Amino acid sequence: MRGYYKKGNDWYSTPIRVGIVGEEVILLSAKTQYGWRNCGSKASDVGAWDAEIIRDNFNYKAYTTRFGTVYF
Repeated sequence: MRGYYKKGNDWYSTPIRVGIVGEEVILLSAKTQYGWRNCGSKASDVGAWDAEIIRDNFNYKAYTTRFGTVYF
């Protein structure tokens, strides 16, 4: 699966691994130039406070220290 993140005014993408634990969606890991990095971040639904472009294109978001918020 691909995740998308924004730096400045530009959008970037990276391969991500997502899992479901119980009823929670978890961003398990994201691929960097050095290989897969564990994240373990709980994802939340994209909501009304997110920008329209995000609401129109993504269902979930999760925060990572490497990329900031990743949308998928």
